[in-house]
Amino acid sequence: MIGFETDLDDLRKASGFVADAGDAASAAAGGVKKEDVPEAAGVDAILGAVTPFGGGPTTAFGRTLGMRSVAAAYEYHRQKVQEALEKLAYSTHESSVALQRVAEIYEAADENAQAGLRRVPGWGA
Repeated sequence: MIGFETDLDDLRKASGFVADAGDAASAAAGGVKKEDVPEAAGVDAILGAVTPFGGGPTTAFGRTLGMRSVAAAYEYHRQKVQEALEKLAYSTHESSVALQRVAEIYEAADENAQAGLRRVPGWGA
């Protein structure tokens, strides 16, 4: 490339690596999403919710020992991790697109520079 110290193939490879990282972050966000702590299902959950002394609906963290707070704290942090991974996935995908675009701009600039040199007497083919 004329006047650039960047190899276009390196830019394109970097774009691909960053895209792969974005894909991994997307997969991780999807995995974290599946680790939510829903209220327990089934007969025990229904009976626990409607009986006056059942202690309310059960969760994966228990029903009667104050574990609802633990479940709520876990779910809050799980959601924050999921949100962070989704932001990471988005920003890495956008960075990949930007690197690809930079390679395209450099390539176009190089082609324009070479075309200009071909028009200079004594330089071109």
